Amino acid sequence: MRGSGKTTLTRGLIEIAGEQGVKNIVVYDPLREYDNPEVERYVPTTPWGQAEFDALCKKLAYRGNCWFVVEEADRYLPQRGLIPQWASILVNQGRHYGIGMVAISRRIASLSKDYFSLCEHLCIYRLWIPNDISYIREFLPREQANRVAILPKYHFLYFSSEETDTYTLQGGRLIKIGKAAIPPREKGPISPRGETKRGNYPAPTRGASKVSG
Repeated sequence: MRGSGKTTLTRGLIEIAGEQGVKNIVVYDPLREYDNPEVERYVPTTPWGQAEFDALCKKLAYRGNCWFVVEEADRYLPQRGLIPQWASILVNQGRHYGIGMVAISRRIASLSKDYFSLCEHLCIYRLWIPNDISYIREFLPREQANRVAILPKYHFLYFSSEETDTYTLQGGRLIKIGKAAIPPREKGPISPRGETKRGNYPAPTRGASKVSG
C-alpha cells in the first residue's frame, strides 16, 4: 500500500542494524528515497531493468557479508516471469554468502513465492486487495492472514518462527502494540499501547526478510 510506512520502517531498521554493528548495508534505490550516508546506496540508471539489478547481485555474491535492501522488489523478483540468474542465487543461497536480503514491495502478490517462502522475518502492513490476502494465506495461518485487512494505518504485523505481534514505528522507536490493538471490523481504531523497544529488533542474520504493504 502506498504511504503505509514501509520505507520509513526500513530506514528505522537500517539505523537499528547500524547500532547493532551491521556495517555493510547496500540499498537498491530506484525511487531515490534513501539518503543515509552510512549505507551504500545504488540508484540504477535503468530503474525497472533487471539486467542492472542482476549485475549488482553478482557483485554482491562475490563480495559477500552484507545486508541487501531492495526497494520495489516485485519489479526485480517477480512472481510472474523469470528472476535473473544472480538474483535467484541470492534468494536461494544468499545465506551461504553471508547476505541477508530485505525486500520492500507494495504488491505482495506480485513478489516471487520462492523469495517469500524463504523469509525468516515478515513485516506486513494493511492489505485489502483480495488477491494479496489470498497470497499470504498460502504461507500464514488464515486467522493471521485475515488480520492484515483490519490493521490501523502505520501498524504492521511482524511474523517469525518465534513471534507474531503488532508493531508501529514512532520517533525512531519500534512500539510493540499487541494483538489487542487490532480493532474488530465494526469498531474504529484504538490508541496504540504497549512497550517501547529499540535496538533489539531481529535482524536478518541469514535468509531473507520482507516489508510489504
